[in-house]
Amino acid sequence: NVDGGIGTFDADDFSTEYIAALDKNTFSGALEYVFYKMVTVWKGKHIGYIIPQKMGTGSAAVAGRILFFDRAREIAAKWGIPVIDLWNDYYFNWRLAAHYDPSMSAEQNNAAGNLYRDGQHLTDTGYAIQSPVIAEWMKGI
Repeated sequence: NVDGGIGTFDADDFSTEYIAALDKNTFSGALEYVFYKMVTVWKGKHIGYIIPQKMGTGSAAVAGRILFFDRAREIAAKWGIPVIDLWNDYYFNWRLAAHYDPSMSAEQNNAAGNLYRDGQHLTDTGYAIQSPVIAEWMKGI
């Protein structure tokens, strides 16, 4: 029923009973409950979900993130919440030497104008490039 805390969800069930029974101790249950509350309490408000850019320096961490991001995309679709998917649809990638140098400290990567400080967090340059992309997406939701 639960795979690494991701939990389960039903893409077609919007019933009160289903919502009441959600396991909010799992990612799926908690995210679905939050989305349900958002679309019912804030009717007509602009709501969106951001999947961040590629990050993480271990293959297990990356695989785990992909699993959770895929589920988030599915749950957002169920509730009609737009998603910007920076992981799959944006060019930032800590594995590219032009974006991150693991031999440098976070401060050195930042000073060099690389996009990542540490393979996880963006530098000032990375944020300066990515923030306008998110801001433009937000105008459309």
